[in-house]
Amino acid sequence: MKKVAIRYAPIVLLIVGSGARLGDDVEHSLADSLHVLTINPDKHKATLIGIPRDSWVEIPGHGTSKINAANQIGGPALTLATVRALTGLHVDHVVVVDFQGFRKLIDAIGGIEITVPKPILSNPFDCPHPPERCKTWK
Repeated sequence: MKKVAIRYAPIVLLIVGSGARLGDDVEHSLADSLHVLTINPDKHKATLIGIPRDSWVEIPGHGTSKINAANQIGGPALTLATVRALTGLHVDHVVVVDFQGFRKLIDAIGGIEITVPKPILSNPFDCPHPPERCKTWK
């Protein structure tokens, strides 16, 4: 029997990190983050590209604005149209994640543990006190 190599087409996802807070409309809030994730199963490779949320772009049918406004104006569909117009990419799927969904996603993959072995010292320029007190502020 002859073996046949099965080829899988790359999958392109638009990931929209919604700025919605608890009780807000997730699908019509400003986008806190925008990423294009390409997964290529044949090459066992994934590529993630971030689109700065303050990028000034043409939002189809709505003039120019920051790209994160596309989600607030027209939800994921307009965000997708805007990213397609900007990049020329064919996007297969859109994923919208809010703060609660992001937290659940991290928990689902086993969570993240952070060990802080000693107190974190801040930059002196961050001192919220008068200058004299900041001289000794840690």
